[in-house]
Amino acid sequence: MIEFNFANQVTTTFQNYVDEDYFKTQEMLFGKSMVDIQLNDDNSIKHALNQSNDIIQDNSKTLMFNLLESNPERRQQYIDQNRLKKNLIVSLDFNFVSPLQRGFKLNAELSIEALLSKIFEIDSVDYHHILSLVMPMILKQDDISNIFCFFSRDKDQGQQDVCNMEKFFIDNRLPLKSDQDIECFQLATFRDFNTYKSEVIDKIVKRDKNKDDKKQERTIPVEHTYLDFQYMIIGEKLNYDQDALENKGTKFVFDD
Repeated sequence: MIEFNFANQVTTTFQNYVDEDYFKTQEMLFGKSMVDIQLNDDNSIKHALNQSNDIIQDNSKTLMFNLLESNPERRQQYIDQNRLKKNLIVSLDFNFVSPLQRGFKLNAELSIEALLSKIFEIDSVDYHHILSLVMPMILKQDDISNIFCFFSRDKDQGQQDVCNMEKFFIDNRLPLKSDQDIECFQLATFRDFNTYKSEVIDKIVKRDKNKDDKKQERTIPVEHTYLDFQYMIIGEKLNYDQDALENKGTKFVFDD
């Protein structure tokens, strides 16, 4: 996010925002970016998306970048620890609303299609929560084919750092072979949400032990993946609350 600075605003033109900071969120816009402002102008968004990924993801001028600028050693430490995030083409504003969600409400279908295509091209795990939060709105559309790739991982994508919802389980306790090509189950509740992965693994291990007891032959090599719907549930809740608040003419308010 770019910090509000009166002196900078006086010398910065609208064209500067379009050319250099189109995808950067602005403090003076309450966390919105030019994407939010121009959702009904799909040509401008498509033009901005033609920029190189390096320009789009550039995080210079942001609050965190400026805070670390005077301390190169600390900045490098943040980069090594993956704490200095790349800029995203869509971000949540101060009311937890993303350009995708705002675009659906404005029926800006062409802009949304262009943004989603670029997100899947960049294919970063940083977009996972943004897509999941808006997923309830996406699933209500007549055509959802443009987000099918979000639900499954292609074999050549590797195991980490992709935006798809399907994630790998990597644990020595998991069985390497099965008697079926595909097996799946759902867990709606957990004893402790902080250890939900361990609880899922325990269920898989228990299922495998039952096969041992029944002496079922397992010869098919398998991988173990999971789909985490927690952000979709949060997104559904946020959408409901925002609709209720907007009907009352109010919005989320955060007090210090």
